[in-house]
Amino acid sequence: MQRLEEKWRSFFSMAEEGNWVVSAESLCRLSESGLAALKAFVEPYFDQVRVVAYVRDPLRALKSQWEQNVKEMREPLSAQALLRQTKRRQNYRFFQRWIDAFGRDNFVLRRFDPAGFAGGNLLSDFFQAAQVELAGELELPEQEANQSLGTEGVALLLAMNSRYPLYREGQLNPERGLAGRQHLFYRLMREARVTPLALDVKFDAGEAERFNRRIDYVNSLLPEGQAFAGVEPSEEGTALPDASQVPADYAVELVNGLCHLVDEMADRSDHLLRRVKALELALEKRGDGGEDQD
Repeated sequence: MQRLEEKWRSFFSMAEEGNWVVSAESLCRLSESGLAALKAFVEPYFDQVRVVAYVRDPLRALKSQWEQNVKEMREPLSAQALLRQTKRRQNYRFFQRWIDAFGRDNFVLRRFDPAGFAGGNLLSDFFQAAQVELAGELELPEQEANQSLGTEGVALLLAMNSRYPLYREGQLNPERGLAGRQHLFYRLMREARVTPLALDVKFDAGEAERFNRRIDYVNSLLPEGQAFAGVEPSEEGTALPDASQVPADYAVELVNGLCHLVDEMADRSDHLLRRVKALELALEKRGDGGEDQD
């Protein structure tokens, strides 16, 4: 930790003037004491510290977070129970911690809306929000965004988690296949002819009231004209993916993908085994040659 701190101090001391950008998604969840320490660390190097944050549409963020929670479930939960938990836990209190630490005048909140980005891209929009002038236009390479597992993948993963949870007693479950290589499993799910996950999330009266309070708070921090719409209460429940509805075609594609993965790993294992045997043979020949010389 001390070496990392020294690197940052050296980095900030490289120039006497200019703008420095520090970007890290994990910083958003810093505690009050963590933010106080961060402020004390950076303030000696700069005349002004400006905080720029982006927020997704709360309803879309809820849907995305629910799918992410399906991937990261640490205990078996039904799809509905997980959705209720996700609704309860979604909040924006961390914005207030940043405001309390650096001041409202130094905090800028923007909508994460690619269609509305200044300059047509996130970096140009960010620099505008940070009040940093660019010498020219930015040309950014396209990057692949986080991809959804799709309706079938989420349904199957819920069923797997109920029988073979990813974690057990705080450790990866040894009974869960590919527990330490879930990214391979997710890749195969995405390749198995995915149907896009489309959720029409419903809220009961209490849930809608709580969710709208959070939206109102976010809207109070956004520029005029950028407010998010609230949600309406409903007596209906949310229809969520069900493993019993996973089509056979999807299962066939997924199993075939897993078979190819096994083949690939077996080929690598065979290749390594041949290399080991070749090295052993070479060592034996070298040993025989040494004895002849003696």
